[in-house]
Amino acid sequence: GMVREMFSHFVYLIQRLFGEVRVKTAVLHYPPGENAAENFVLANLETDTLPIWLMGGIGSPAAPRESELTIHGSQASLRLGNLYSLAITHNGTWQPIPVDPAAPTPPQARLTELAHRLAGQPTPLPDLRAGLQVQEVIEKMLI
Repeated sequence: GMVREMFSHFVYLIQRLFGEVRVKTAVLHYPPGENAAENFVLANLETDTLPIWLMGGIGSPAAPRESELTIHGSQASLRLGNLYSLAITHNGTWQPIPVDPAAPTPPQARLTELAHRLAGQPTPLPDLRAGLQVQEVIEKMLI
């Protein structure tokens, strides 16, 4: 469902930036059907220093598929859109942060980093411990 598919990316990024993530509460809605996945979630998470709210829903098949993660700071806010675009605001108007057009595509970058990991070289890819920590948070949200 949506929580495992999308929220896992957000939990990993929050954990990487701000430290261990813990679930305080989570409310999920499931459509009718024996094997239906969640179609709405509102979760209150926390780190040692930061409250976190995650909200998501699945619209109709005609609705565009979008995801955003917004981090509000005291001097600026950052927004990650659809896991590939970045914007910043200091005054309420979002300004895109340019990405190098010559940069490798996400799949190319992941494969390069995987090759580094397999060769024993340093890489920003998550290790198994980080993956397990994310999975534990996600599973607590789904209980």
